[in-house]
Amino acid sequence: MKQRIFSYLSMIFILTITCLVLTSCGASSDKGWYPNVSSPSIKEEAAGDEFMFGESYNQINENPFYNTSYEQNSYFSMDSFTASYANLRRYIENYQALNGNVIKTDELINYFNYDLETPVDGETFKVTSEMSVAPWNEKHHVITIGVATEEAEYIESEGNNIVFLIDTSGSMSSQNKLPLLKQAFMLLLEKLNPTDRISIVTYAGSSQVKADGVFADNKLKLSRIIDSLNASGGTNGADGIQTAYKLAEEYFVPGGINRVILATDGDFNIGVSSQSDLKELIQAKAENGVYLSVLGFGMSNYKDTTVETLAKYGNGLYAYVDNINEAKKVLVDDFNKTMITVAKDVKNKITFNPEFVESYRLIGYENKLISAEDFENEEADAGELGSGHQTLVTYEVVLKDNIQDFNNEVFSLQINYKDPKSNESKTFVYKGLEDELFNKENSLDHKFVLCLVEFSLILRNSPYRGTANYESLLNRLQSLDSIYTDEVKYEFKTLVDLAFERKLVAHPAYNQNPEKGVIVTIYTTFGCLKARYDYGTEINYSTVMLNLFGKVPQTKQFKVCLDSGMTSPLQPMTIRNNMDIYVVEIN
Repeated sequence: MKQRIFSYLSMIFILTITCLVLTSCGASSDKGWYPNVSSPSIKEEAAGDEFMFGESYNQINENPFYNTSYEQNSYFSMDSFTASYANLRRYIENYQALNGNVIKTDELINYFNYDLETPVDGETFKVTSEMSVAPWNEKHHVITIGVATEEAEYIESEGNNIVFLIDTSGSMSSQNKLPLLKQAFMLLLEKLNPTDRISIVTYAGSSQVKADGVFADNKLKLSRIIDSLNASGGTNGADGIQTAYKLAEEYFVPGGINRVILATDGDFNIGVSSQSDLKELIQAKAENGVYLSVLGFGMSNYKDTTVETLAKYGNGLYAYVDNINEAKKVLVDDFNKTMITVAKDVKNKITFNPEFVESYRLIGYENKLISAEDFENEEADAGELGSGHQTLVTYEVVLKDNIQDFNNEVFSLQINYKDPKSNESKTFVYKGLEDELFNKENSLDHKFVLCLVEFSLILRNSPYRGTANYESLLNRLQSLDSIYTDEVKYEFKTLVDLAFERKLVAHPAYNQNPEKGVIVTIYTTFGCLKARYDYGTEINYSTVMLNLFGKVPQTKQFKVCLDSGMTSPLQPMTIRNNMDIYVVEIN
């Protein structure tokens, strides 16, 4: 008997030692050459069976730093998307392994309400800005730019025209899909005016019109229709969208709200399903004044790629509904933001003063970047903002060491947009001045946003995370009075607690684009970026400079090396494996 026990103990000992060896072999190290890049202190989680491989997300590659000597302008589109925060909450609360592409930092930030100054004197926007040292990198600063839109009333006299487009396919049968969706639309019915026209279209294998222009005061009829819905069949989303737009055009209200609200898990498997085809279909409808907002539901087969495309080009909101409280927030508490558009095709240009800012990095908005040409092009599509909407745009910046007098302008913001009713193109300009940024105490909003950014950096195990860690993040969160007076912000603290408990970090399989290719990480004195090359591509000085600056600089030279000690200069070579290279300005 003793011999058998000894044999069992020996086996356990051998297995334990084997696991430890395998774990240490699998650990990754970081050269830490640039202070923004630190060795990961968070253990990577195994994906496990709970990882939602059936879900689909567009790739998010974090924005790099740009040196103002070569690029002073940053361009992006602004919109009303908040889906990423609620979706991330679902991942954390359900103890799922985390897909890194779920994390869209701008949508995390813009999920919350802030105490921003509101527009006056008929202005569409009011802008404020603040700056402080980055908690995760004491050599860097963070600038937050708050943009608030005008408040517009939901006009009863004009009447409004709303189409509920509801996915009733078989994939919507689970409790967090169609049953939750029905509860959400019941809440929305209570907010509508008696003179509003409501249509209800469902789609599975084909589309069906359940209500055709019924006045909203007939709530009993509308609620019975919603309550009777069941899930079964295929998912012909394209047919449903076309039917919904047809009804919206039939009851079109000039000067009123004309909107399709689509509720779906995004799993289109019949008819038009590619992102490019869907984009063309809904862009044409939006140009005629019928906007499309999207509410995402469910898990396992959730298609964020599809629903994000629909909302982006349908001129509408994109929210993810994981519980009835979120449905109330989107459809009741934020009703005017959801339903009333006050600015469309909102495009932003931030210009940094190179005498003050050495380099900058836009935090978030990776999937909303636009070109300089599209910024100037009045016909180029961009995002929409609703009534009373609040947006906080965040930049991490490296300031110049010796700042001279230069009229005190740190950056300027230009917003190009259109009036949603007249379609008239307009421009709004704001200047961020040194005195205003430095000589005032930071608000609770600014401090809270920095907590959201740090959380995103930790979850991603971002190359820009510096010293970011859960302990310091929780200490800063607990010191903010606002989290104890705002239920939604307090919920965020509980999510950080859960993530800290799990040492949560994005699944390593999703740290990079899962498609084939070789990853080259380029480190510089002002940050780093990750470039993807095809296997066997030649890399040399010119290819590195093109990745960093979009051109090969003529006025300055750089040393490009293969290790952080700067001892192995890069010669033209064919890439076979993922690699790190290092760049230093030498004159």
